[in-house]
Amino acid sequence: MLALSLAGCVNVVGADVPTTTVSTTPPVQRPRLLDMTKVDPCALFTPEQQRAFGIDLPPTPDDSAVFQSKSCFLANEKGFEAIGFIAIPHSGVDRFSAGKVNADVRDLTVSGFPAKENVVRITIPDYPPTCDVVVDVAPGQVLNVTYKETVRSGPPVRDREYVCRRAKEAAEAAISTLMNKK
Repeated sequence: MLALSLAGCVNVVGADVPTTTVSTTPPVQRPRLLDMTKVDPCALFTPEQQRAFGIDLPPTPDDSAVFQSKSCFLANEKGFEAIGFIAIPHSGVDRFSAGKVNADVRDLTVSGFPAKENVVRITIPDYPPTCDVVVDVAPGQVLNVTYKETVRSGPPVRDREYVCRRAKEAAEAAISTLMNKK
């Protein structure tokens, strides 16, 4: 019986043997794996980080209906700015790639992790820009960080470059918090 079970493992060289292909796609490089399964998005910013971003309202926990994951909204009432965190343990970063989202997509690196920057295409006049930075923290898991100017009367004060820079900074701060917890 042992001989029969090993027979399937023998590699025979011959004309009729199919060749195997080797993937040329490099493996995803991450500093380490960060599991989003039990992450509390409202705990991703320390009080010091909240102050650094001017957060002056308490975090608001929620559930993202779109991503079916826990989320948290933090706001700066004085500056009309907001940050959102969604810990997504069941969707990979490829879901946020060009052609799969209604956004302008750019590849980034956030604290050594691969990421996507998504700027939602909105054509409503005077609607402030929103930028998402989606960090590939583990196979099939991401941290989605949104930064935006909240709606107020008049034209937006912040531009795309500003909200995307702040989204990346917020993502770096959240990743730092996660890496220090584990």
